[in-house]
This record gives sequence, C-alpha cells and structure tokens, in this order.
Amino acid sequence: MKRITPVGPENIHMTDYSAIRRWPRCPVNLGLRVCIAAPFGNEYRLANGRDVSQGGMAIYLPAELELGDTIGVELLFPGSQEQMTLSAVVKNRLGFKYGVEFISPSLEQQEVILLNLKKLLASQI
Repeated sequence: MKRITPVGPENIHMTDYSAIRRWPRCPVNLGLRVCIAAPFGNEYRLANGRDVSQGGMAIYLPAELELGDTIGVELLFPGSQEQMTLSAVVKNRLGFKYGVEFISPSLEQQEVILLNLKKLLASQI
C-alpha cells in the first residue's frame, strides 16, 4: 500500500523569487481595498498588503480568487492624501495570501509607489 504524505504548511516548499524579481519588495504593512468582479457588479473588500514593489505585492484577502483573475487594488499610503488605483493579476496563491502583479503601471505610478515605500521604511527605523 502506497503511503500518502499529508499536505499542510509544514510540507509546502516556499520558493525565494527575490533573485529573479524585477523590483525589490519592501516589507511594509498597508491597509487597502480590493475590487473584485462579481456576477451582479463589482464587490469591494478590505485587505492587507505586504511586500510591496513598483510592480506588485502580496495581498491577504479573505476571498476565493483564481490564478489569472484581474482585480482592482486601491492603495492609500499613510500620510498621503491621494488614493492610487491599479489593476493587478493574480500570479500565485497560498491560502488567502495572493501574489499579484500590477498591470502596466505607469512610470509616474511606479515613482509614487517607490517614494511612499521609502517614506514608510524610513518611519519604521
């Protein structure tokens, strides 16, 4: 009889993608709002963003999303008056932690993200 190894957190191998990422991720903690397409219109959910870069982030969101789903991410950095809305595609998932890549962020949006990330990291020292 073949023995089956249970799949749990202790049996999942996490890959470190830092060497192949286009942008380094910053270990910050952001509150954000996510817009998900639903059968009867858009649905908005509160979420938590971490490991943010100019090109993507990790999002903790209690929702069932599939790889390849497109969502809207509304970022409001602490101390900022301006909300930034970006489209993103789900690239990976582990439970309710989603890795998303921003879809064609403009250079201006990338600069705003980078500037705010530097401010956040400086305030955490």
